[in-house]
Amino acid sequence: MANVVTEHMLLLVPMMAVILLFPMATTFVVNNYNKEQRLIMVEEAGNQIGSTIQQVYLLMSLKEIQPCTLTMPNPLPSAIENQQYLITGEKVGVNLVLHFDFPGIPLWYDHVVTLGANAYWEGGTLDSNLPTAGIQVTKDTDGSIHLKLG
Repeated sequence: MANVVTEHMLLLVPMMAVILLFPMATTFVVNNYNKEQRLIMVEEAGNQIGSTIQQVYLLMSLKEIQPCTLTMPNPLPSAIENQQYLITGEKVGVNLVLHFDFPGIPLWYDHVVTLGANAYWEGGTLDSNLPTAGIQVTKDTDGSIHLKLG
């Protein structure tokens, strides 16, 4: 009889560990999966807006294009994964680094867009809640191109 009790006591510790650790492990896996899904959506949005900015920059760089200002509406949806987002940027050398921020959730993402030496970053913030959010590109008479979010 003592052997049966000892066996049950020896099995109790691993069983309790499984009962306690399994829910914690599954919660971690599900949360990580959700975070990665959001990140994939944000990377896709970064590629889309980065490609748009790069294409507009290359178009305005053509010598045939006269000095002008081009204003484009936001090429992204008003929410990503049902979340408002803010996009800011900074010019680092010939690259423009776009910073995605999602107020209220711990998710951010940086996307790098390669531009030329004649590109100038004027700043601004693209707020997805604003219906007038977009990209403004201006070509000056000297060929310099000014980019702005707003």
